[in-house]
Amino acid sequence: LASREPRIARDVVPALALALETSTRPFLLVLDDVHLIDRRDALALLDEVGADALTTILIAREMGISVGTLYHYFPNKHAIMYAMAEQWLEKNKDNRPVRDHHTLLLAKEMREGRWQLNGEAIVFDFNGNLLDGQHRLWAAYEHGQSFETLVVRGVDPSSFQTIDGGMKRSAGDVLTKAGLTYGTLTAAALRLIHFYETGARDDLIVSRMSNAETLEMAAKYPRIQDAVAIIGPSAPLKRLCSLTSLAAFTYFALEADADRANAFIEALATGEELKRGDARLTCRNYFINLKQRGGRLHHRIQFALLIKAWNAHLANRDLTVLKFMD
Repeated sequence: LASREPRIARDVVPALALALETSTRPFLLVLDDVHLIDRRDALALLDEVGADALTTILIAREMGISVGTLYHYFPNKHAIMYAMAEQWLEKNKDNRPVRDHHTLLLAKEMREGRWQLNGEAIVFDFNGNLLDGQHRLWAAYEHGQSFETLVVRGVDPSSFQTIDGGMKRSAGDVLTKAGLTYGTLTAAALRLIHFYETGARDDLIVSRMSNAETLEMAAKYPRIQDAVAIIGPSAPLKRLCSLTSLAAFTYFALEADADRANAFIEALATGEELKRGDARLTCRNYFINLKQRGGRLHHRIQFALLIKAWNAHLANRDLTVLKFMD
């Protein structure tokens, strides 16, 4: 292929990108010098019978060839689609470098059923070169996934510089659109909650969450809205430590003991009537001193420190020193 060699074995037959062609131009898959598959006919069949009912028998009959001839080249309908993706990627010239982390994320979305037909197209210029969609095609090709997409052909090659020029929707935008308050804070806290619950490391590429997955997490952890309602409006807490860490911590604290969680957060914000040895005071002073020194800690570490202070508080145990070894 033009950009790089595939990392998947050639005898592995993944599913292919099902494409809804916007052009009437035929797309031919060459079997040999005699046999061709006209993609328009295959898509007409797909539209008529649906993806589940589209079989190699139907395809062979429509193409006027025997099933044996078709199987000689393509073991199943997905292999036919796989070949389409391969041919499209051969037109991937002078494109930006492929980002593996993004390909992995797209494959994960396809595999877990979050991919949707949203109007974004695979785009070819009038020379037949692929301008947009290489990561989607690599996700299908390398990771054995399928997706449905529109295909646009015949655009001016110079339009490449304008592709992906719009502002990307963040997970916070998606949550706000869904009616959740403090969308950006909620999205960041959900990510931390998810990694804590699953034991994943949030610095690993394979652990990245898409907007659709974040929306799923919001439904899975509905009490996050209670947590951000406490943390979001608090000016004292904003000056204390990471709101992402506080919101994620508050979610778990509310799950454990709502009354004590609210009292714990209030004590962190004000510091009132706290005595030496109180885990809440030790925690509060730790973050204040950190800010005064100009120190910075990853929100994952701040979250862990909050959990440690909370555990000491629940156990009514004095805590005079707060530290966490990552």
